[in-house]
Amino acid sequence: MEQKTNQQYRDDYRAQLLDYAKQSQTSYDSTLITLSGGALGISFAFVNQFIGDAPMRGLPLLIIAWICWVASLGAVLLSFYTSNRALLKVVEKIDEGQELTQRPGGRIDQLTGWLNIASPILLLSGVVTIIWFALLNL
Repeated sequence: MEQKTNQQYRDDYRAQLLDYAKQSQTSYDSTLITLSGGALGISFAFVNQFIGDAPMRGLPLLIIAWICWVASLGAVLLSFYTSNRALLKVVEKIDEGQELTQRPGGRIDQLTGWLNIASPILLLSGVVTIIWFALLNL
């Protein structure tokens, strides 16, 4: 029976970590979509029941919350596209035998990073804004 070398263990471990990272990102993206979409849907469905017959106060806050959640959804969806484009750009560079730089996916890879940062910030901004709206209308 052949013994694995230290490098083979490291390579196997690296591959396993990359697989975990992929699974984690997939779960993260799905969670963001579910939370943003769910918050948007629930707020549309229940805003009238929550307010009742009283005059609505802070309507701009409600609109801002909706905009944040739609923007969060848009950022996640756009990041799927930009991530795929960046990956294909790296594969193309590898196929052409080009030297890989610090950020081989280029600016589109950088855009993907910004979108991945913006998505949860927009989600949480919507949550804070809807809470503020709710407090005004208690």
